[in-house]
Amino acid sequence: MPYQLKPFRKNVQRQLNYLPGRIQQEVIEIILELEYDPFPPSAEELRDHYQGIYKIKVDGWRIFYRVDVDERTVDIVNVKRRTPNTYTSIYTLFF
Repeated sequence: MPYQLKPFRKNVQRQLNYLPGRIQQEVIEIILELEYDPFPPSAEELRDHYQGIYKIKVDGWRIFYRVDVDERTVDIVNVKRRTPNTYTSIYTLFF
């Protein structure tokens, strides 16, 4: 039974709209594939106080998401360009 994608948060929808064409298409394809496999080989779980958050790298961009195995849902938390502040700035999304 596939997982269900939760509705996109406003920040995620906004970020997807601003992605360059090829990257946008690739990111959307990856997100849709998470319904069938939320733990693909390309996904990495973040460490320390970000445990339970996964990231997938797409060129210079990162897709951050959470998986609720009991409810079988995938929540896309953010799509961000990789910068020196990428990981410190996502802290505010969770705490």
